[in-house]
Amino acid sequence: MAGYVDGAPRNKSVADKWRFNNAKDKFENLRSAHERVQSKMKTAKRQHSELKQEYTKLKDELEQIQKAQKDRITELKQQRNYRDRNFPEDGTYYGEFQGQPAKIKISDSGNSNRMDIYIGGRNRPDGKDHDHILAKDGNIDHWRENGEIIIDDGKSEHL
Repeated sequence: MAGYVDGAPRNKSVADKWRFNNAKDKFENLRSAHERVQSKMKTAKRQHSELKQEYTKLKDELEQIQKAQKDRITELKQQRNYRDRNFPEDGTYYGEFQGQPAKIKISDSGNSNRMDIYIGGRNRPDGKDHDHILAKDGNIDHWRENGEIIIDDGKSEHL
């Protein structure tokens, strides 16, 4: 029995049965493929839902952290901008340093945290031949005593 071009047998009832079985096999294959895809889709939807919940949770946590950070920055700015009522307008204090009269000039302009200490000058702490100490951000950058440089820009060794 020779078949037609599409491979179907020549006998009509056999050919119909063959076409039916062939279509049935294709249908079963497609249905099986559809079920696999549907199963994968359900899994993907479930994972998407779980990830969406996790994303929402993390987003809320991030927003809380950002708000706390913003609040802390505001608090720190308020502390930095706090002005002591006893702080002189020009930032100059007079006192003692190493037992000598001293002029202490504090500058917070531009938040530089700079402090100059003048001691031992003629007639006044910052007079002729005075000693000078410059500190920035809590570090001594310059120290001149009796005309001799002890520290220069924080790079020299202590004598």
